[in-house]
Amino acid sequence: MSQFLFNKYSASETTAKMRENYVKIIYALDDYAREENLDNEVKKDKVLEMISTLASEEFFRFVSVDELYASVEYIQQKLISRFDNMEKHLKLNQTFIQIYKILAERNANYCKEKLEDNEFLAWQANSITRDMLVFEAYDDRAYETVVDKLMRLHMESSFLFSFEPAIIHFGTDKWQPPEYMYLKAYHNGSDAIQLPHEEQAVKYTELLSNKYLPTDRRYTLVVSPLFSNEEHYGILMCEIKHEYFNYLQSVTVQLCAALKIITLMKQQAVTQKQLKKSLIEIKENNELLRDLSRQDALTGCYNRRGFFEELRKRLSNDKNEGEKAIMVFADLDCLKTINDKFGHEEGDFAILSAAKILKHSFGNSEIVGRIGGDEFVVCAFLDNAIDIPSMRNHIEAVTREYNIKYAADKPYIIHTSVGVYPFVCSATLEIGELLSHADILLYEEKKHKRSILKSDYE
Repeated sequence: MSQFLFNKYSASETTAKMRENYVKIIYALDDYAREENLDNEVKKDKVLEMISTLASEEFFRFVSVDELYASVEYIQQKLISRFDNMEKHLKLNQTFIQIYKILAERNANYCKEKLEDNEFLAWQANSITRDMLVFEAYDDRAYETVVDKLMRLHMESSFLFSFEPAIIHFGTDKWQPPEYMYLKAYHNGSDAIQLPHEEQAVKYTELLSNKYLPTDRRYTLVVSPLFSNEEHYGILMCEIKHEYFNYLQSVTVQLCAALKIITLMKQQAVTQKQLKKSLIEIKENNELLRDLSRQDALTGCYNRRGFFEELRKRLSNDKNEGEKAIMVFADLDCLKTINDKFGHEEGDFAILSAAKILKHSFGNSEIVGRIGGDEFVVCAFLDNAIDIPSMRNHIEAVTREYNIKYAADKPYIIHTSVGVYPFVCSATLEIGELLSHADILLYEEKKHKRSILKSDYE
């Protein structure tokens, strides 16, 4: 009977003692179930007391309840078969009813405690992923929370090693262990300990002989690889009692899921960093391209598109509503003559010079654009009353000074004809109409233009 009941376990000290006590109970029952002892309450109470003592929580960890009841029932049938008297049958059956009651109550208590323990352990195991993901991808405190959970899962010690980076290993590959593994966190009968990064490296060959393992006792470690498909994240080593082995799979599944997500988070962080850098570069390039698309390559002024966009933005600004301004249409005099007589390089010089004269005349805060080969436009916002004759004189003075300083050796004079049209700012103004008015005034000015060749004045 004893061998039948404990047939799944080798003879450890614990099971050996249980076997011995179960045999004693059978002998006590055999002694009680005799003709002369069946009415002996002392012997009966002794049997019941022995049953109560044996039926501890630890006892039910090692026996199958079905086999236990089968064993007791077999003993009951054997003992009852001794008697032909129905009254003695009833007497013995009442004793066995008490035995079944004791076993049932103890087993119910054990099952309740086991269920509560299972629920708690299952909750602990399932919370591993949740708790790890509370932290940032590169925060090693996530591993400390895992080890803290493992302590609560009845593990006497645990060691959580990580591969850095994760190892990609396909089924056809030959496994090449890394030189180092990184002990992120561990516990050895005490609180969970998170190691600083500079102390985490452990040689792969010292996995089972490093300084963090127990040295004061015998121990048995269960080693579980942590992986998801072809990605290997590390190793979990732990001491766990046999009755809790069923939690190990749940723990490793949860742990692998969390490590998978952390790996993805790290990859995402790298990708986001690269993306942010790329976005900054793209933004800078777009701004450069936008500026280039709005800028005249030769003079640095706005081109036609840039001039229209910038002026529309200024006119739409509420603070400019009702302010006085002028639209200037300027034309470089005799550009064709300069190109034909002196070459296109001189023509480019003359165009660039005209742009500099206009910028100097109105300042950098005003909008200056080149909208054609020899055509320029300027929109200036004025604080004072508009005095067009004084403005023309100012442009002429700047032109004379420029020719003296920068074009004295040229066989021609840099000069522009301008048309100046005053207006009041409004978001509803048509820019094309303003240019048209200034162009008409420019045409009148060009009727009085002079030769730009210096030889004509000698």
